[in-house]
Amino acid sequence: MKGTHDFAPTCLRKSRKVRKNAVVTPARRSAGIVRAIEAPPVIGAAVTTATRAVERVGKVALAAPMGGRVPVLRPRITRDRLATAVQDRRVLLTGASSGIGLETALALGRAGATVVLVARREERLNDLAERIRVHGGEADTVPADLADSEDADEVVDTILERHGGIDVLINNAGHSIRRPLSRSYDREHDFERTMALNYFGAVRLILGLLPGMRDRQDGHVVNISTMGAEIGPGVRFPAYLASKAALDAFTASAAPETAHEGVAWTTVYMPLVRTPMVEPTRAYRAMPMLSAREASQLVLEAIVDRPRQVSTPAGRAASLLYEISPGAVDAIVSFGYRYGVAV
Repeated sequence: MKGTHDFAPTCLRKSRKVRKNAVVTPARRSAGIVRAIEAPPVIGAAVTTATRAVERVGKVALAAPMGGRVPVLRPRITRDRLATAVQDRRVLLTGASSGIGLETALALGRAGATVVLVARREERLNDLAERIRVHGGEADTVPADLADSEDADEVVDTILERHGGIDVLINNAGHSIRRPLSRSYDREHDFERTMALNYFGAVRLILGLLPGMRDRQDGHVVNISTMGAEIGPGVRFPAYLASKAALDAFTASAAPETAHEGVAWTTVYMPLVRTPMVEPTRAYRAMPMLSAREASQLVLEAIVDRPRQVSTPAGRAASLLYEISPGAVDAIVSFGYRYGVAV
């Protein structure tokens, strides 16, 4: 019986004669085959077209906004629509110094809102405020670390003193930690610090500014959550997802209490976005993500349409699948986690 090597392509048999002592690794072997059997131009073009189509579909699945509970794709939020919603209104935006917050702040400023910017980095806030003013917008800055309870309370006091209240509150500031449970047994502080910013910081602002909204019979609270909290299982993120889920539950409880008083609540289930927060995670670098500007469109949709939720096709589909069969989804995610597929 002939050995397997007798069936190798001619080019490989010749290469073995030339380099008798060379080690033929799988990579070298596959490279030799690719060189020997080049695809016709038509096939190559078809593969390229298919690859680009898959990339576009993946982007649409993340970027196409879906508001409320009705899976209807919505058009891009125009400046005119945004201006109608925020012209001469006071909008407080946390986490404003970079990423989604920065892009949202610029759009709000161009639309005529009075934007109150909150973040830790005072220099960046001042630069952003100046950019907004250069384009004719109004901006105020309140540097603070919302993970610090005293800072959060001081933000409320400062805003009430300077502006008399807020019409739209956007809780965008957040901190993520990617660490599995097996490496978290002695790191209770991971859970405490994510809750301090993602949950308690946001709640302190809500509790301080909501009374004014209820008195005026008008207001809007927009909480930036994550698609991970929407779809169910998310390995390696117990601290982060727990903090976002806590704010989601708070909102679900508070919204019915104020619905008759003109106060709207929106939870934005944000997909992966290419921001400084995800840069340390190497596994994300090859995944489809929204840009910060694309992600800001989901926030602007929340402000303009005031739906109870803003989601994406991918998030809705995954959430529905988990509702139908949570055990099966857990098993799939567990398999991916054990064999290095899940991120």
